Amino acid sequence: MWSALSHTNIVPLLGIYTNNGPLPIIEVPYYRNGSIREYNVGANSSTKLHQSLQIAAGLSYLHKKGFHHGNICPTNIMVKDDGGICIADPAFNMLMRQLTYDPYVPTPAAWCYKPWEELQNNVTGPEADVYSWASVVYEVFCGRPPYHGYYHSRGIVKIINRGHRTLDRPLEISPELWGILQKCWKFSPAARLTMPQVELELRQLV
Repeated sequence: MWSALSHTNIVPLLGIYTNNGPLPIIEVPYYRNGSIREYNVGANSSTKLHQSLQIAAGLSYLHKKGFHHGNICPTNIMVKDDGGICIADPAFNMLMRQLTYDPYVPTPAAWCYKPWEELQNNVTGPEADVYSWASVVYEVFCGRPPYHGYYHSRGIVKIINRGHRTLDRPLEISPELWGILQKCWKFSPAARLTMPQVELELRQLV
């Protein structure tokens, strides 16, 4: 799946090796700037908006190809040498779910970015990616994840019951961008924007 993808905002797969182990070893480029979380200290709002658009463009491409990511979070958003953004591990989460199927679903480390349907029912898809994109953008602008300070069990219950739409708009996020995030955080997956729609609306703000 991954090897067939080619987009400026998707980390390219250089190789995959089985090594007779239970899980494959993947080879990808080295990004000296690290993830968007480490890189963004001191970044201005214009830079953050362009970064958000690049993440949306990568996800839009992925969805148009018939894939979804399944684990969009800041540590999976890498920064290239020129400051451009690319998404790591595209479709890799889908593959891992197939290779390591287990009826027991542990609490995901990236729980604060995920929608209720994934946390409660382990349901993923493009709609969940859209939801997680909005949660990542929240952190990109604020410098802190949604439900920062919540212990995971309490935070997960809050997301399952109320989602992210009840979060207060931070001063760092404009009303226009906040409106887009709210449409991505709709409780019903079918009511959320699609990623191409997100990309289109974002381009009007850049």
